[in-house]
Amino acid sequence: MKTLKFYTHILLLLTLGIGFSSCERDAVNVDIPVIQSKLVVQCFISPQNPVTRAHVSFSSPIYGNSPKEGWISDAKVEITNGTTQATLVATNFNGRPAYEIDSSAFKIEAGQTYTLYVSTTDGRKVNAQCSVPFAIDASTLTYNWDTIVKIDQNVGNIERTVRLNMKWRDAQQGENFYRVGANVLVCALNDTTITFRERMSNNRFSDLFTDEGEDGKTFERNSLEQIVVEQIGGSVNEFSFRPKGIDIYILNCDKNYYKYHKTAENNNVDDPFSEPTLVFSNIIGGLGCFGASNRFIEAIKF
Repeated sequence: MKTLKFYTHILLLLTLGIGFSSCERDAVNVDIPVIQSKLVVQCFISPQNPVTRAHVSFSSPIYGNSPKEGWISDAKVEITNGTTQATLVATNFNGRPAYEIDSSAFKIEAGQTYTLYVSTTDGRKVNAQCSVPFAIDASTLTYNWDTIVKIDQNVGNIERTVRLNMKWRDAQQGENFYRVGANVLVCALNDTTITFRERMSNNRFSDLFTDEGEDGKTFERNSLEQIVVEQIGGSVNEFSFRPKGIDIYILNCDKNYYKYHKTAENNNVDDPFSEPTLVFSNIIGGLGCFGASNRFIEAIKF
């Protein structure tokens, strides 16, 4: 009986082994879906921008072939406020093809709705629409700041920690979206004509806010910090800086601007186990974003 049971177990293991091995087969005659590339458009408008600028490219689908690669330099890009229409001129910005129009030739105004039209030489057409929000009530902004200085003679550093607390009141105009934060203006001691902007941060990853469920309330951003290091006795390897001020920025954004940057932000987290988020798009017939903001900046000089 033991011998019979032994052979029965062997037969069972062999059967399971054959079953598992049969699950691993090469796929043949599988039709890979053909996915056409799409036009990708990125354009953010604001009354404070000296130019309105757009970038146009083709997407790169995982399956299928893109007719072109990279940025598009021969598209036709037009913008209208419903009364006046203008064409953005092809140019180059930071090494990439772009399309621009100066604010003196086409003004962006708060409360206006704009439509962007993009077409390419191969017959593709996309469009998008957005409305420019009004600026915040700057009189509601209050803030306080200080600097903590730490001198380390052993290392030869003067470490200055610039700290900022700020608050402002939300406008009672229904749904509002914000991008709020501050930058420390940093002067390079080996060349005082050069000024850098270093973003201040706290334990909150995002500088994007919405007043959903908090309409008309007072918002705060506290414990914003940035460290600026100066070398004792001057510049060492051109690594010596001193803070010279703070720029507080509050952008009142439309929903397109907010949702695009928020979903893009969610895709850039460092957690490898986090769920990917689809990046928002409001480009009809394509991908990307046409959004608007109205920017307020409070400059603090040290």
